[in-house]
Amino acid sequence: MNPNQVIDLLTKLGELLSPSMQQAWDIAYRQTFVDIWMLLILGVLFFAIAIGLLFWGIHDSEREDSLTYGGVQYVISCFAALGTIICWSTGFSILANPAWHTIELLSGMVH
Repeated sequence: MNPNQVIDLLTKLGELLSPSMQQAWDIAYRQTFVDIWMLLILGVLFFAIAIGLLFWGIHDSEREDSLTYGGVQYVISCFAALGTIICWSTGFSILANPAWHTIELLSGMVH
């Protein structure tokens, strides 16, 4: 096959796949916004856990193991705060450029 025949064959193949690629793009683009909402809601959940542990029950002096109990709550609150930061930063970075995330989704499906 000469190069012109290969180019013609690839052009025809691209024309055949064009409608399905548009559908794949639309689906992946919608999935990007599902991912954004999932990350933001998960971040709110982590935030609620962190705030709840810090402000309600951290000073439970009636328990005899209150120092250990309070220390565990601080550690869990720190991990929840870290989860909040990670989820929100990832969600807002995807929200800033959803097309890039859609390209990443589509390229992940190809490989």
